[in-house]
Amino acid sequence: ASIIPDQRFNIRDRYEFEPFITELGQALADKIDADILSEISLFTTTIGATGGKLTKSDFLAALYTLEFGNAPKPFICILRPHQIDDLRISINAITDVKWERPSEYAINLGSLGTLYGVDIIQSPNCATASHGSGVMMPFGDNSGLAYVMKREATTDFIFDEKMQTTKIVVTTVYGKARINTSVSGAVRLLLD
Repeated sequence: ASIIPDQRFNIRDRYEFEPFITELGQALADKIDADILSEISLFTTTIGATGGKLTKSDFLAALYTLEFGNAPKPFICILRPHQIDDLRISINAITDVKWERPSEYAINLGSLGTLYGVDIIQSPNCATASHGSGVMMPFGDNSGLAYVMKREATTDFIFDEKMQTTKIVVTTVYGKARINTSVSGAVRLLLD
């Protein structure tokens, strides 16, 4: 991930890049998120059909599919913003269902809250990386997806002669893969 500050940026002091730290972190996180989510489209267990709206019934069908496949709890569900909106509209009409606080294990992952004990995480990268699919899967070691940081992120300042400015480049090495392709690994939510 890299950003190019405007022409006024001058690296007299390496601490001058502090205003860009959040932007660099977000760029790196988006890249890793998109790479991991690209694996979702390869899961074969699916719920719903392309073009439909995510409903409470679809959500519960995914949950039951994991449970019947003996997937170990806890579960997380990664959805794109539109799918979360569809789910909220679907459960809003039902008085016995409500969102709960995020679980302790997923609060630092950006969980929006839990529904039926499943943490919901929003990612706009679902739309492109996974062909619009969301995913529900076990959290942690039993997940259908794996991510390993092989080298911590480093920051480099590289002068671009053509642009006559300095690029700030964040580099890391990581790996990602589908590691459990069975029903106990993950369920794709195909709904738009």
